[in-house]
Amino acid sequence: MNKIIKQILLVEDNPDHIALSKEAIREGGIDCHFDVVNSGTECLELLKKNHLYDAILMDFSLPEMNGLQILKKINEYGYDIPVIMVTGQGDERVAVEAMKQGAYDYLQKTQDFLVALPLVLEKAIEKHQLKLDKIKLEHEIKRSEEKYRKIIENANDIIFITDFEGNILDINRKGEFLLGYDREQFLQMNISQFYPSDQNETYSEYIKGVKEGIPANFSLNLIPSSGENLIIDLNVTTIELAGRTLVLGIGRDITERAKMEEKIRLMDKLASLGEMSAGIAHEIRNPLSSIITAVDLLSPNQDSISSQEREALLDVVKKESKRLNTILTDFLQFAKPRKPVLTMENINEILCETFDMVRLDKKLTERITIKKILDPNMVRIPLDRDQIKQVFLNVYLNAFQAMPRSGQLLVTSKLQREKVIVNICDNGVGIPKEDLQWIFEPFHTRKKDGTGLGLPVASRIIEAHQGTLEVESRTGEGTCFIISLPTDNPGFNRDKGR
Repeated sequence: MNKIIKQILLVEDNPDHIALSKEAIREGGIDCHFDVVNSGTECLELLKKNHLYDAILMDFSLPEMNGLQILKKINEYGYDIPVIMVTGQGDERVAVEAMKQGAYDYLQKTQDFLVALPLVLEKAIEKHQLKLDKIKLEHEIKRSEEKYRKIIENANDIIFITDFEGNILDINRKGEFLLGYDREQFLQMNISQFYPSDQNETYSEYIKGVKEGIPANFSLNLIPSSGENLIIDLNVTTIELAGRTLVLGIGRDITERAKMEEKIRLMDKLASLGEMSAGIAHEIRNPLSSIITAVDLLSPNQDSISSQEREALLDVVKKESKRLNTILTDFLQFAKPRKPVLTMENINEILCETFDMVRLDKKLTERITIKKILDPNMVRIPLDRDQIKQVFLNVYLNAFQAMPRSGQLLVTSKLQREKVIVNICDNGVGIPKEDLQWIFEPFHTRKKDGTGLGLPVASRIIEAHQGTLEVESRTGEGTCFIISLPTDNPGFNRDKGR
């Protein structure tokens, strides 16, 4: 062991015993400094000047007062030092009384006394040091608890502790202030009393995950005593307290932020509605003008036109009416998309079906080569067959229009972990960099006869399937649309969808 100098107070009136005790202790491996006194009075006087001893080795039989009387005084003065009582004659009554008064040990001066002395002394010092370390640690823990209690109490967030049944065990001042109850009332309440019943299942699911070691972050509506709605951004995890695993919740009041975000959403919605209204008005105006002009020319008083011209004007009316219908249909699909009806489908089969539809257009297949590389290990995934077919056809159409003379369309499918990836790539004119950010926005198109709704509708459909539709393009080199769909959908019942 490390040689640390210990301060020992030796209370003994026999010079021979003093010398033998010192020698035995040093030979036992304890590096000590000794202060020696011969009586109880001297002992107490010295302790008044210096009570930082590691141990007191005291003979029971001393002049003026015996060892028990000295020990009693030491306790009265509050000196916290381990005392080892030594006596020349064994007396069980004295030994019991010494131990009652707090002596660490009681030794009789037998033949083996000097052998046992260093071991007993060392153990007394070690035990006392452990006691001091424990007291120090307890003080530090208490200071730390007081510090963190102060931080928690003055925090700007709601901080609460519950058991896994939701019973509130503690809450800070912010929680008291925002929810309108005092601490004593909270300790009689359950957290479920503060949120609407329709959020009970959501909260319980998160707590179930927390119990399994998965921290949670979610928004929760709380109803304070005032009855007003309070929205908090809540972080929930576990905490160990007094041997129990409990739930720690830290919630930030985001009510005003949520209200502001709702206002912004409404403003964005109104702005989008205004933009779409302007867009659809613009798209309708051209075919409508053509129809009005044709109808005017077809009026009964216009006898100067030939039957051939009349037939051509009727074709204009039919064509533009059909175009109007397409615009309105696309707009309705974008503005109010139908919820997907999910069934288990193989995406390769849908790709092949859309290839067959495209091949019916002989003019198209004469100038464009269609190549497909489909994953042979493809699995069935939940999707709306008709909607996904519409997505593919919209993307094909965009690709064909990018290759007005000739080109190649490459379509690939790949199963990647929990996703199915479909790439539809052309080697056409590409999309200008400045247009890429608008490609999925309604009515943004450079095409003469386009509505600007095909790709936005496709994007909406893929989003409704919990997937993504992305585009990569280089001017003059071509464009690639990347469609990613999950192999599983949380909202899909596999048994009903078979």
